Amino acid sequence: MSTPPQSSFEKDVEEDYSPNRDSQYSSTSTSSSFYFSQWPIISKASGCLASLDIPRWHLQYPRPFSRRFVAVVFFAILSSFIGYTAYHAGHNYSLSSSSFPELTSLYSSNNNHHLPHIPPNIWQIYLEYSVEKMAEYKENIMSFVASSPTSQYSIIDEQGALSLLTKLSKRKKYADILSLFYAMPRRVTRADFLRYVVLALEGGVYSDIDTQMFKPLNEWVPEEHKNRTKLVVGIEFDQDGPGWGSFYPVTFAQWTIAAAPNHPALWDIVDRILEWIKKRPQGQKLGVDDDDVRRRTGPSAWTEIIYETLSDEMGYNITWHDLSGMKHPRLFGDILVLPIDAFGSGQEHSGSSSFGENGALVGHKFDSNWVGGDH
Repeated sequence: MSTPPQSSFEKDVEEDYSPNRDSQYSSTSTSSSFYFSQWPIISKASGCLASLDIPRWHLQYPRPFSRRFVAVVFFAILSSFIGYTAYHAGHNYSLSSSSFPELTSLYSSNNNHHLPHIPPNIWQIYLEYSVEKMAEYKENIMSFVASSPTSQYSIIDEQGALSLLTKLSKRKKYADILSLFYAMPRRVTRADFLRYVVLALEGGVYSDIDTQMFKPLNEWVPEEHKNRTKLVVGIEFDQDGPGWGSFYPVTFAQWTIAAAPNHPALWDIVDRILEWIKKRPQGQKLGVDDDDVRRRTGPSAWTEIIYETLSDEMGYNITWHDLSGMKHPRLFGDILVLPIDAFGSGQEHSGSSSFGENGALVGHKFDSNWVGGDH
């Protein structure tokens, strides 16, 4: 397989961070052949998911590289990945840890920072996947890869969705899943549905493509809660009166969710959405407006499921009064609820802090344009 053309960005990085340029870097085990353009890219046989699987880095001393250097390394990897897919249009490619022995040797000692129940998978969805669109979100994608490089990172496109749903259809209960999925009225409802399905089947972290990761998953959960946590949710809205088309004054984000596979909350929302689709007039697609999307598949639907599951876990009715004004994470059974800043910093409501500050784990940039359309 031919080597992808080297970008001017990669050349600049090589010049600035060549192992022979600075004694801080040349003292490591990395050889002078540590050049971004020479890292092989391996074709993914399934052709369904564009994945990156790169060794974890974790800040601890002693360490040979600065945070800036590590960030530049991963940005260059991602640039190479996107550039190569553009060069070989019509295929999906992956980067595997075996392709990067230098990085593997540097970071293999930091490979044990995972949560007990939530697997190291990072999922994002872009049904109309294209190299050009992924380039627009490169900074966001890089934040997830660089923060969690031993996690398997995957973008699910239309083919990936088909593969995922075909797997689900092997279960008798979901034998008709494909026809129900394609009967969903808008692309945004299908994307909402897929995030619940992939977490129910595989577990890990789902986050919208217009989000940025600030802290790796293992830092989301306080040490004293790690052995019990199987679902991590964050508050997205917390102030007087309903918001975002919700009946609840306190609602939960579904732009970012972390979960163990088979968590009951995920299967509950999957089943609820499917029941809604089954009730459509025979042979017709449902017409839905933006509020319908929020209530049927979006944050309002997710919020309703979470309140029900929290109440089941605790054995008494959990309401928004129990959650409003939270400043620290709280564990309810096996569900960890995070305060507003964890996933919702930078909003002009709910006591949200500036973007990326005060305990922010993931930031939502609200770049997607689904409102009023089919996205």
